Amino acid sequence: MGNTYADIDAHEKAIEAMEVVLSIADTAANSTRIKAAALTGLSNNYSKLENYEKALEYAYQSKTLAEELQNEQV
Repeated sequence: MGNTYADIDAHEKAIEAMEVVLSIADTAANSTRIKAAALTGLSNNYSKLENYEKALEYAYQSKTLAEELQNEQV
């Protein structure tokens, strides 16, 4: 749903939806992937809102999770 809001430039609503995903991601089997995707979406939406500090914060968190996922696949 967050991506749909982002597609129509409703970035605040997209952020809300992605924050919900983050809050429940731990209950999913592939929670690390879900968190990484949500964090990337948050970064993209904050960037669109020109809140670059928050965008970078979420981008770094997503990068860390992506690196963990890559290490698990080796």
